[in-house]
Amino acid sequence: MSFDTKIHFSKKKYFWVLIVSIMFVLGGLWIITNEAPKSFVVYFIGGWMNIIFFGIGFLISMYMLLSRRKIGLLIDDKKVTAYNFFGRVKFCLGFKDIKKIEDISEKGSEPRIAVYVHDYNEQLLIDGINPYVLYTGVYEMPRDKLLALLREKLKNFKNEFSDN
Repeated sequence: MSFDTKIHFSKKKYFWVLIVSIMFVLGGLWIITNEAPKSFVVYFIGGWMNIIFFGIGFLISMYMLLSRRKIGLLIDDKKVTAYNFFGRVKFCLGFKDIKKIEDISEKGSEPRIAVYVHDYNEQLLIDGINPYVLYTGVYEMPRDKLLALLREKLKNFKNEFSDN
């Protein structure tokens, strides 16, 4: 029996990106229009670069909030498919190719899960060779649950494959 687990991008997180982007764009506008003397660096980086960078963040977050719910991950009994926020496939890995799944998050950084597809040894893990990385902060499912789900699916596939 095969069923798909669909994990959507989190609209709540994109809402917060929208709020922060609006605040920084307004801050950049204030820097540009403020009549106090300022250096070119403050004017250009603090003003225009702020507006451009966070304006792009504003547009992306608006796109994600106004579009239909986008699937970020599709997990079935045989494969994992990751999508970018435009709906294009980022990668599709069969469980037969996956060798290891691990949490590579560091304290204070964005939560991440690495999916290794090659035979590995300790040196490969130290060097970080060829992990497919899932940035789990953008999904509705928390990192711990996603990691447990992926490991369970991988274990079930390996058990099913070894039984045949």
